[in-house]
Amino acid sequence: MRSGSGFAPPVLALLLAGLPLATTEGQQTSSFSGTIVRRDSTPVPSARVRLSRVERAMETDRNGRFVFSELVPGRYDVTIAVIGIPPVSMEIVLAPGESYHTRIVLSDDPQRLGDILVSDPSRPTSTELRLEGFERRRRRGLGVFLTADDLARRNPRVLSDALVNIHGIRLMERGAGKVVISSRGLVPQQVQGGKVAAPCILRLVLDGQTLPAGTSVDEVQPQEVA
Repeated sequence: MRSGSGFAPPVLALLLAGLPLATTEGQQTSSFSGTIVRRDSTPVPSARVRLSRVERAMETDRNGRFVFSELVPGRYDVTIAVIGIPPVSMEIVLAPGESYHTRIVLSDDPQRLGDILVSDPSRPTSTELRLEGFERRRRRGLGVFLTADDLARRNPRVLSDALVNIHGIRLMERGAGKVVISSRGLVPQQVQGGKVAAPCILRLVLDGQTLPAGTSVDEVQPQEVA
């Protein structure tokens, strides 16, 4: 028998940008900073951000910003706690002298659901049910398929890193993120004065729901992909 907490996990999307850090003479310390916002880009103030290993914590300011400076390079576990949703965890690796900046987009506050009891361990989980179509297409051998194990072996920092060099697609920067386009040719697009050939941007489908056109693939964390 298994029981669930009843909380729907929040969606966490990261946009990462590395900038050089000015260090004092003889030191190779790093910094970690970021901004926490909701999907409508409103900042999340008073979110508690905690770093393991050094056991340092702080709350975001009214603009959702936080900064940890003078950090020893290495691996850190980061926990973000916001009232109304379960804690969100991530892992970062700081190189010597690196200034690591992150934009964290949280989903809307989840609703509390009733406890779910599963009495038959042989019944497939919801994730297994959603992967039935994936496994069925993979058995046919047509296409390229990445599983959670494949992603773990590649260990990408962002999801687009896992899609590099896959036959049939290319990555194109658009705004602050990256979109996936077909490498098989261009598509006609109507513009003022006629038609032009434009890249074919592929649509993303997340758990059966089609995302808006042009959604960055990096809005989904690699660890969230099954």
